[in-house]
Amino acid sequence: MEALKDLLGKSNLGVGMVAAMTCGEKLLSTRLQHCSVAVQEQLWKILAEKLATREVSPSNLIQLRLLLCQLLTQEDWEAMATAAANNVRQEVMASAVNL
Repeated sequence: MEALKDLLGKSNLGVGMVAAMTCGEKLLSTRLQHCSVAVQEQLWKILAEKLATREVSPSNLIQLRLLLCQLLTQEDWEAMATAAANNVRQEVMASAVNL
């Protein structure tokens, strides 16, 4: 999930980050249940490295980000963006009420 957080972090979501992450984690969990054997093998390789060294090498981190981009659909990214936008809207409206 750190790689997903890194990818979303590049979008500068501010207060919408938590909502985007929550949505993204659910979607990613679903995608991982139905991914190919090849993707599973790549993920196990990265996980084994993380368990052995407590770190992920830069090359494997890039590979992990690429895998996430393959696993998540355009609709998934749109759902995360909508979740973030809705959260930002709620924060703005809550601030306006408190003026």
